[in-house]
Amino acid sequence: MKIKISEIKENPFRKELGPYNEEQIARITESYQMSDFGSNNRFEVRKNDNHYELVYGHHRLLALKRYYGNDLEVEIIIRNYRDVQMLRELLRENLIKSDDWHLKMLSLALIKKYWYLFRDENPNIKDILYFISKDGKIMHKEEARILLKIYENLAPELLEKTKKMESIYAKYEDKDFINLTQAKALSDFNDKQEQLDLAKALKNSIIQNTSEQIKLLNRYKIAAKELRTKIRSGEADLISLKDSEINTKEDRSRSYDQTEKIKTMLSANKQALYIYSCLSDAIKNIEKLNKKKLDLKTKLSLEKIYRKTIAVLTAETREVIDV
Repeated sequence: MKIKISEIKENPFRKELGPYNEEQIARITESYQMSDFGSNNRFEVRKNDNHYELVYGHHRLLALKRYYGNDLEVEIIIRNYRDVQMLRELLRENLIKSDDWHLKMLSLALIKKYWYLFRDENPNIKDILYFISKDGKIMHKEEARILLKIYENLAPELLEKTKKMESIYAKYEDKDFINLTQAKALSDFNDKQEQLDLAKALKNSIIQNTSEQIKLLNRYKIAAKELRTKIRSGEADLISLKDSEINTKEDRSRSYDQTEKIKTMLSANKQALYIYSCLSDAIKNIEKLNKKKLDLKTKLSLEKIYRKTIAVLTAETREVIDV
């Protein structure tokens, strides 16, 4: 079946993925000019009232409109898709074919936003990936986790600066552009104002190599408070972290105390596990000797002894680590 290209409307979820990539449209248009195969395009659509909604392939459709005009007739395949299927097919194409991490991030966030369409509970990373593909292997879990963390943790002003530039060279020319590595590092900070201050520090630093910047940000996390304040206010460049003594005496002391507290807590946990192991072995041996299962009352008594022991250990641990 053929219809005029002007009768095809965009997928109802497409507008939430932001503006179209003009560079991609230009590349597709150029390929039409060279091969003239554009008029042979086929599109999957669903019928909604008196118009057709495109499932995916929006950049191809726009390129056709610009090159051939709105009166071009194209072949369509009508799908009886519900909203959830329209969402899945649109985002699947983005996650498989696109190399734009910002678009992938928005796609994952969109799945989470509209999860209520087909499930009641909140989704985890695995749920989201299995929604897109049956085997869940459309994207590595860690990549999906990082992208969602950036979307949820990064200050909105910085998120805006992660958008893909229309020109492939623009991101190198525009210092306000935030790349994936920078976005990932900045999203590790919970304080949104601190994120904004550090983004400004990255922009103004004489160090513009991304990998070097990330090393300096990692040093910033454990630097003396006075130096961190100067970097946030712009009084000091990030490069000053290279030559600075990372911790003050007070910071090193605090770090040592924290380490000792963790060791104490782990030691208590090991003792608890050992006691539980002994208790389990004792029950098994008693049952073996008696050649019958212990009654519930005896088991509960032994469990009560175990719980009291653990309570004492926990109290001691709390006293040591100031929980």
